[in-house]
Amino acid sequence: VSNAPTNGYFLSAQSGNTGGLTWAAASGGGGSLELISTNTFTSAASSLDFTSISGYIYYKLFFALVTSNAGVLYIRVGIDGTYDTGSNYRLGGGSVNQVQLLGGFSAKAYCGETTITHLNQSLSTKINSTGVTESNDANSIGDFQTGGGHSTLAAQNCLKVYGASGDIPSGTISLYGVKI
Repeated sequence: VSNAPTNGYFLSAQSGNTGGLTWAAASGGGGSLELISTNTFTSAASSLDFTSISGYIYYKLFFALVTSNAGVLYIRVGIDGTYDTGSNYRLGGGSVNQVQLLGGFSAKAYCGETTITHLNQSLSTKINSTGVTESNDANSIGDFQTGGGHSTLAAQNCLKVYGASGDIPSGTISLYGVKI
């Protein structure tokens, strides 16, 4: 199945393809999204961890979540399972101790994606999230976009994604490496 080109690229998935979606340049060549891990909230879990991440400059998190009330989803980065909880994150021009990926809405369903760049490198990690929400009464749909980062120069190799107050009772988050 192929979609119409966007900015000269086609998004295609082949039957039986276990390696993920492929972004191919209209002129041939291109890169692919390669599945690293999929994690699922099975109850109001406190967090999902993606550890020992390596091999890419760009990563994508794709999520489809259900919240029990005004859901907020956060992310932290770390080294070997130890996450930075200090004020080394930047969001909206200020220092914070995490980056908000989505939320703060009275919504029941969220879907979207987060792009993470420069993980595993001695550069600040950049985080950009975008998606849509459905309200509790299913009568309205909203969109969101956030951007922030982690401003230390140590190479990070793990991610912790978590909901505020355990209010994400179900959903899936998949991490892909972007091959360039």
